[in-house]
Amino acid sequence: MGNRAKGLVFVLILLFVTGFAFAQREDQPLDFLTSPTANSTAYQYYSDADNFIQSAYYKEVEFEKWFDFASFASTTNATLGFAKYFGSVYIGAYYGGNLFRGFNNKSYTENIRTHGTDKTLRTYSTGTTISNTVNDNNNRIAVLVGTGDMGFRFSFASNYDSFSDKDLEIVGIHYKEYKNAAGWFSPQFQWGMTKTLLPQGIQPTITFDLGFYRYYTRYDVYDNMATWDTEGIRTTNSRNYIQPELEFNLGGFTISENDNLKFDIDLDYKFSFKIHRNKYSWQDGSNYKTATIKGINTNGSLTQDTWQNHSLIPSIGAEYINNNRLGFSASFGLPLELTLSRRSVMTRYNLNGDIHKNGSDAFTTSFAISPSLFMGLQYKLIPGKLLLNAGGRITAATITMGNVSTDTYAAGVKSSTKTLKTRSLTFSTPTITNFTIGVNFFLNENVTFEAMTGVNGNTLNIFGAGVNNINTFSSILASVKF
Repeated sequence: MGNRAKGLVFVLILLFVTGFAFAQREDQPLDFLTSPTANSTAYQYYSDADNFIQSAYYKEVEFEKWFDFASFASTTNATLGFAKYFGSVYIGAYYGGNLFRGFNNKSYTENIRTHGTDKTLRTYSTGTTISNTVNDNNNRIAVLVGTGDMGFRFSFASNYDSFSDKDLEIVGIHYKEYKNAAGWFSPQFQWGMTKTLLPQGIQPTITFDLGFYRYYTRYDVYDNMATWDTEGIRTTNSRNYIQPELEFNLGGFTISENDNLKFDIDLDYKFSFKIHRNKYSWQDGSNYKTATIKGINTNGSLTQDTWQNHSLIPSIGAEYINNNRLGFSASFGLPLELTLSRRSVMTRYNLNGDIHKNGSDAFTTSFAISPSLFMGLQYKLIPGKLLLNAGGRITAATITMGNVSTDTYAAGVKSSTKTLKTRSLTFSTPTITNFTIGVNFFLNENVTFEAMTGVNGNTLNIFGAGVNNINTFSSILASVKF
């Protein structure tokens, strides 16, 4: 596949991870690294650090013995990659994340509480141990196996953190046990072809991502200090769900090629949905009971929820190359997104935990369009030694057309009142423009340094210091291959 078609594929990836197109998972875990070359050219050009872990493009990384890289884009995250052929089988390994940083502090102090029978409790401080938000820990690992004309990538990402203990005390409340958790477990599989099916292109990839989101609080309180009796386990907050995602990318198709100018088209489709299954609790006399709802428990408020999303991105791109020294590339994408969801308010109506609709029952349809233009330039300032990268992005305001149909229920019975409909047309985000500059320095044929300059916005500072200074380098990535 030519450079232009591959550039289109990466533009689609950029649309996904930056949220211009597909509905984003809340607090989603760390994605794969994007190289300084890709970032500074608005994903019109790319480097070995991008390709080596892509199931369709790993063969673009040319080496005899091995390839590796390290990214210094973040002061808190490490990103490393390594690849090698074992006979005819390609193996690529990837890690990105902050290791053990960000996990909740599990420190405590033991205290003896005298209430009837003495009991030793672990005392935790609030705000450092008990947290129901996603923390800073964020990690992704991946292995790519390439054989023949195909690649198979297996990846796992997580920003999950949890707390669980027994016989503890938090802010004067004594618990027999306390559990809470927040974050994602996200296994992923990707298959891709390393050659085109037709002379003009089509190099498909399929990605399946199975995300498990956990967000809950569950505990059992000692309600009688003299006997250390408890009230029973209660779940006060539970918003867990599973979100499978299936994505198909066409892989680019050349529609015109003449001398130094080339035009390509591409298409990407993604489908995802959510499966909710959570616990809720209620008090029966002096004890608590627990049941399950195919919906959400938000601090005791119950809803039954369904959600699905269809996203389609048609795109067209062009590339111009002048004497193999100057390259200019542009891509226009038109992300289209359809989201269907239903939320029904539920209440419990007996001590057995049975629930029924009691309140609004709203079905929402949302259709969004977000046109985006990406432009990138590469110029060989010193051929074989120094490469200048530049890129620009223009994203128009997201146009969203919404329709909400709402019925009302009372004690499980639908109201005779006419269904209420609400239609909306909104421009939810402002137009975004961004300009970036980067450089690639080739120490020799084996060692490459990539970097972004301080120009990352719409201001260029040539002689001054600080932000937007073209003389400042960041997001440095070093790669070595032999």
